[in-house]
Amino acid sequence: MVDVAAPPARPVAAPPAPPAPAVVPRRTGRLLGLGGRALHRSAALLALAAIWETVPRAGLVDRVFLPPLSEVLAAWWELLRTGQLADHVGASLTRSLTGLALAVVTAVPLGLLIGWYRPLADLLSPLLEVFRNTAALALLPVFVLILGLGETSKIALVVYACSWPILLNTIAGVKGVDPLLIRSARSMGLNHRPGSATS
Repeated sequence: MVDVAAPPARPVAAPPAPPAPAVVPRRTGRLLGLGGRALHRSAALLALAAIWETVPRAGLVDRVFLPPLSEVLAAWWELLRTGQLADHVGASLTRSLTGLALAVVTAVPLGLLIGWYRPLADLLSPLLEVFRNTAALALLPVFVLILGLGETSKIALVVYACSWPILLNTIAGVKGVDPLLIRSARSMGLNHRPGSATS
């Protein structure tokens, strides 16, 4: 029999739910960490910009040779707005790419020949040592005197400046080839002349 006078059973209280993870503070901490790292990495650039702006205004340097950063940015924006900047950038890129292409066309085959043939390397080595240590800007008056003030002297200066790294790295690459690979190629019938492999 059921005891009517017995008090009803109390419902069992559910255990309290665990607190929700603090998503917002964690995201905020990540953003603050990223912002702090970005600020730390750009501190030197901001300091340089501040020095650039204040030193000419304080009269420590001549504004003709070093104008304040704000004036430089204003002039840059004006050139960009009028389209003059695009014209100048296009002319500079044309000279640079033309000079680089000519340097690659001339320096890579010459580097292959010097790196492969020892007599040619011995013949040209003194000449290379003389000219590779001469800075391109030091020869700018020579290029202007010989080739004039036109595009030819500018492109020739780019060719001279680009040729030495390409030439020296090509020579080093040829000399750094594993001799085992060369012997393996010769054992397969390859020699110095292209297209001379035996089938």
